[in-house]
Amino acid sequence: MSTTTLATTVLGSSRLLESGRLRGKRVGIVANPASIDQQFVHVVDRLVRADGVTLGAIFGPQHGFDADLQENMIETPHAESRAHRVKVYSLYSETREPTPAMLDGLDVLVVDLQDVGTRIYTFIYTMAYCLTGAAKAGIPVIVCDRPNPIGGVAVEGPMLERGFESFVGLYPIPMRHGLTIGELARLFNDTFGLGANVPMATGSYSDSIVAYANGKMVVLRVPYPIGFYHRGVDGRIDDAKTGWKGKGLWATYGAYTPWHYEGGKGTTSKAVHFQLRPDPLAK
Repeated sequence: MSTTTLATTVLGSSRLLESGRLRGKRVGIVANPASIDQQFVHVVDRLVRADGVTLGAIFGPQHGFDADLQENMIETPHAESRAHRVKVYSLYSETREPTPAMLDGLDVLVVDLQDVGTRIYTFIYTMAYCLTGAAKAGIPVIVCDRPNPIGGVAVEGPMLERGFESFVGLYPIPMRHGLTIGELARLFNDTFGLGANVPMATGSYSDSIVAYANGKMVVLRVPYPIGFYHRGVDGRIDDAKTGWKGKGLWATYGAYTPWHYEGGKGTTSKAVHFQLRPDPLAK
C-alpha cells in the first residue's frame, strides 16, 4: 500500500491572524459569507476572537455582507451588526468606494473576498476601489489571498478594450485572468497606478508566476517534475534591455513545512533563478 501526502493550502486570512500584525489595531473588514477558513469559521468571528484586535467596521461587496440580495444590479443598504455592534457599510450602494467617513478611526482595512477567476466578477473591483479609497484616507490595506478556483495556468479570452470600463471590467485584463485576488491587487496597484499601501497576506502553493507585459498577461510556469511553489508574486527581471539569453527571473519560495520540498527536512526558504526563453530551443 502506498500513501500520498498532499500539501495543505493555507489561506491568507489564516496567515494574517497567525502573524499578529493586527494586534493593537482597529480593523475594518471587507467580507461576505464566503470569507471562511479551513474550519468554516468566518473571518469576522476570527477577528473578534483575536487577541488585541478591535473590529471597527464591516464592509460588504455586491449582494451584501450577508449575501441576502441576490438580484443582480440591486444595491444594498447600509446596516448595523447587532452581534458585533459595528456599522456594516455597503460598497454596492450610492458608493462603490469606501468614503473617508466610513474609514474614519480605522488603522487598517482588510479585504478577504473569494474571486472566481474571471474579469467580470465584481468582487475584484470592490477590492480595487478599497485600494483607492484607503489611499485617499492614508490607511493601509491588507488583501488576504485565496486560490483561484479555476487555476492559474490558463490565461485566455478577450482583453477589455479601453473606453469600455465598468464595474464588471475596470482594467485591461483577459476574461480568464489566471490570477488570485492578491495577485490582482498588486497588478491593479503597481501596474495601473492605484497607489495604495498594500501589504500582502499571500496564500500558498501556486506553481506559476503571472507577469503583465506588452499589454498581455503572461504565465511563467516552472516545468519542474517535483513542483515549484512560490510565495506571492515576488520576483524581478535581471536586465530588461538584454536579449532572451541574458534575461533571468528571480523568485522566492518557502514553506512552514519545508520537507515538502526537494532537500528534505531542514530545507529553508530560498531565492531561485530562472533563465527566460520564448521556447526551449531559443538561443
